[in-house]
Amino acid sequence: MDHMKDGKVIKFMDGKIQYELVDPYFEEGLACALTYGAHVHSPYSWRDVPPNLFEGALRRHFAQTRQGYHIDPETGLLHLDHLAACNMFLRWNALNIGGVAEAVRQNLANKTFIPGNADKIVLGGVE
Repeated sequence: MDHMKDGKVIKFMDGKIQYELVDPYFEEGLACALTYGAHVHSPYSWRDVPPNLFEGALRRHFAQTRQGYHIDPETGLLHLDHLAACNMFLRWNALNIGGVAEAVRQNLANKTFIPGNADKIVLGGVE
């Protein structure tokens, strides 16, 4: 479905995930943080780390950013890049360990990420 805004045609991708909305520099920063971790530890070793350790790391990186320290002195990357990696690890853990994967799959199938479909949301895990 197309719409007009300011004389320009805006095409809505009804029901499709719009990956083009992801900032490529965000994606690059995340990949850099993951690459650093893969060299220091090993690729995918984060899957065996207890989630509370990533919760703590996420909070520390966020605290540094809030305090005005944007660059991680150990890696030269943004603290927010490391925060994004921690968030990815926690999300993976919730989906694969926490038991919410089926609910998320149903929500994607129900396109609950599209405004107006909130009545179709399926909750999972501990409520």
